[in-house]
Amino acid sequence: MFSSAEFRVHNPLTETTKNKTSTTTTADIRASLNHPVVDADGRWLEYTPLMSEQKRRLGGDKAVEGFQQQRSLVHGLLDMSAAQRRDERLAQQAFWAVPSKNVRDRATAMLPQLMYEGLDELGIDFSVLYPTAGLKLHNLPDARVRQATCLA
Repeated sequence: MFSSAEFRVHNPLTETTKNKTSTTTTADIRASLNHPVVDADGRWLEYTPLMSEQKRRLGGDKAVEGFQQQRSLVHGLLDMSAAQRRDERLAQQAFWAVPSKNVRDRATAMLPQLMYEGLDELGIDFSVLYPTAGLKLHNLPDARVRQATCLA
């Protein structure tokens, strides 16, 4: 039989030593590893005015229409209850993506260069970034709008 001491979970972020608690940073943890840390699910939060401008330039008004439709779909889904989403088999939308108390965190999510500059602080060596709104564009119902939006 195993003793209970063998089942203790070690938390590397906080270590208590004789009434002192020290905090380990993500950079400290990264420095202790002998392999790279890869964030394979990084998200880029698109800046809507710029995205609309680029969509119009590349795909015309249909592309902008699709980008705006996608955004309104998210807001509509956020108004649904969990039971309604379950009945419709719809996933919870990213309600946490918009508000931010820390302006730097919000800017980091929107500006890939700023995110790149902060990877060491985050303890990450490589990050694969995906567009947040762009991941849902294939769900637009109108084929012409969907194609124009995705191509742009």
